[in-house]
Amino acid sequence: MLGLRYVACEDCDTVAAVPMAASNTATAACGRCGSMALTDLTGRFRGPTYFADVD
Repeated sequence: MLGLRYVACEDCDTVAAVPMAASNTATAACGRCGSMALTDLTGRFRGPTYFADVD
């Protein structure tokens, strides 16, 4: 089973989840506009504070 990587396109402001294996290649592009200007957001969602139960 593949993990997901979250990316944001700087050109069309689209955020997408792509399979980890496909996103690690140099040909990863935005599915909406085809831009190669993708910013990886994955690390922002994997931290323990994101999933912490806050009262």
